This record gives sequence, C-alpha cells and structure tokens, in this order.
Amino acid sequence: MIDLANVLRCPICNAIRLEIKKQFDNELLPERGEVICHQCGERFPIRDHVLDLTQRGDSRLLTIAGLSNDLPFLPWGYENVWRPRSLTLLSGEIFPVEREIGLLNDWMNSQPTELIIDLGSSTDLYARG
Repeated sequence: MIDLANVLRCPICNAIRLEIKKQFDNELLPERGEVICHQCGERFPIRDHVLDLTQRGDSRLLTIAGLSNDLPFLPWGYENVWRPRSLTLLSGEIFPVEREIGLLNDWMNSQPTELIIDLGSSTDLYARG
C-alpha cells in the first residue's frame, strides 16, 4: 500500500513529509481525521475519506469560483439545484447528481483501495463520489 504521507507536500510551506492522523494502519485515508505539517504547523481536515488541502487565509490565491465556495449555502445550491438542472437541460433527460457519479465511477472503473486525486474539486463532489 502506498504511504500517502510520503507522496504529499504541504501546500503552504512545501514540506515533503506530512503526518496523517488515523486510527488504523490499513487505511489509506481515514473517514475522519487530519493531516499535519510538522514544518509549518498547518492542519488539513479529512472528512468522508477526502483530504482537503485547500489553502486558507489568503483569499488572493482563490478564483471567484473558489471564493464563492465560502458563501453560505452556495456550494449546496450549486451541487443540489444548479448542477442537476443544467445537466438535465444539456442532456435532454432527467440527470440527477447520483447518475453523474455512477457514470464517473463506471468510466473510471475505480476500486475502493485505489488512490484517486481530484484536483480543483470545488465542492468535492467527485472526490466524495
């Protein structure tokens, strides 16, 4: 199994080794926890087996889309209202988010033990799926 801590770099200070706080050694990423950079002290949350390495504190580094994800209810509205509506309009048939995730998983043919990296994931929809 890959040692994820040896692969990742801290997005703040570029340190090579990060520590993953987890309960079980056989997990690549725990369901909940955090990754800690011992060089700069930054902590990054793990939720639903998704590691969030987004940079916080300097909004100049974010795009308008990135900034909008910090607004209350906007990410939820995008994922649960706009995304299915726009996919339905584009495809001409009812297209819920669950169908999109199902198709993505079929196309990727990913296995539960594989490491999938979702860069620029915004609301983490694909990472969670």
